[in-house]
Order: sequence, then C-alpha cells, then structure tokens
Amino acid sequence: MFTFKIEGKRYSPEILIDGKSQRIEIKGSSMLDDASWFYSSVLKWVVAFNKYEDSATTFNIRLDQVNKSSRKWIMLIVRKLSVILPNHQVIVNWYYQSNDKAMQLNGERLKLESMLPVNIIAA
Repeated sequence: MFTFKIEGKRYSPEILIDGKSQRIEIKGSSMLDDASWFYSSVLKWVVAFNKYEDSATTFNIRLDQVNKSSRKWIMLIVRKLSVILPNHQVIVNWYYQSNDKAMQLNGERLKLESMLPVNIIAA
C-alpha cells in the first residue's frame, strides 16, 4: 500500500491518500487560481489508489474555504470514484465549521450533485 501526500499551503489544501487505511483527505484552504493543474494530479492518484481495492474508502473533505473552480474539481473526483468503483463502498464526509453557512451550503451542493452518499458534518 502506498501513501500520497501534498503539503498544504496558503491557497492550496493538504492532500492525503492513504492506501493502508483506505482514506482520502482534503483539508485546509482551496482558493487556487488554476485548480485544474492541482486537482488533475490528485485525480490521477485517486484513480490509481482505488483501482484494485475491494474494501470501503473514506473521503474526508475538511476545507476552511473553497472557490468555485476547486469545488468543481472536488465534485469531479467524487463522481469519478462512483464510476470507477460502482460496487465499492465510498463514504464521503464534508466537514464544516458550525457557524460557516457558506461551507455548509457547499457540502449540501455536493450532496445534491453527487452520485454517492455525502455526510454533512458540523465540526
């Protein structure tokens, strides 16, 4: 099993893909001007990570802030997981601060547009 990690920076989130625990995490701030450059690499690793796995995968999203471009890419990753793993259990958890209505709404949008169940969790 492998682990893929990108350290978070001011405008880019920390990414962790942990093959041992079957966990994908995005956390921090995702306010990237060119989200496609950043998230296209993440998507490749997500696909590689899950290609041959038979167990459940947990996808935790813990963002303080997210722009429209990043939100689109996160949705694309969630949709890709549902396509490449149709018989695989994928648990998506969207965490937001209880007083942040905008991030709660972003999680609700993801839940509505996703083909996977999404848990919206106030932290």
